[in-house]
Amino acid sequence: MTDVDRAFRPHGWGPAVAVTLTIVALTVGGRVVAAAVQDAAGAPVGIPSVATVHPPRGWTVDADDRRPDDDTSRSVLTKGSAVVVVTAFADAGVDLPTLMAVYEDGVLAPRLLHLATTDVTSFAVGGLPGLRLVYVGRSAARAPVEGVVLATVGPSGAGLVIEATAPESVLASVAADIAAMAAGARVA
Repeated sequence: MTDVDRAFRPHGWGPAVAVTLTIVALTVGGRVVAAAVQDAAGAPVGIPSVATVHPPRGWTVDADDRRPDDDTSRSVLTKGSAVVVVTAFADAGVDLPTLMAVYEDGVLAPRLLHLATTDVTSFAVGGLPGLRLVYVGRSAARAPVEGVVLATVGPSGAGLVIEATAPESVLASVAADIAAMAAGARVA
């Protein structure tokens, strides 16, 4: 019998049981780790069962304004000098391109001096089709800032806008957190 024959010769149930136990351990362990990571993240912000974002560890909720009369929620998160504003709408009332355009014209343009933006590009938010807009400008204090706006509209019409802004060259340091917020977002 050759070495190849010995390698492929049946070895009984031992290897099969070992592989099965390894798969079970990884599955259960993965769930335990996922639960621990979720617990390490901040409490969700937004409108429960409509549109929520889980801030990663290290982000502080500075403001959480839920307006039940118009079913909107606006949360302000900070980490160092970076700021993320999460706005959730129970009913956005518009399609995705319109939501992004309204945000750019109604929120960014009035707030920033010398606003310059990239073209809007596709970007998944919570597993849904979304849009991304990157910008630079100057704050009211004339400090240079950079930012990104991520938006999506869910199947039920719920809308979610995540805007991250920071002083020039700081945004890159929280880019992974922003991507994690967008990836983990839940939108009905």
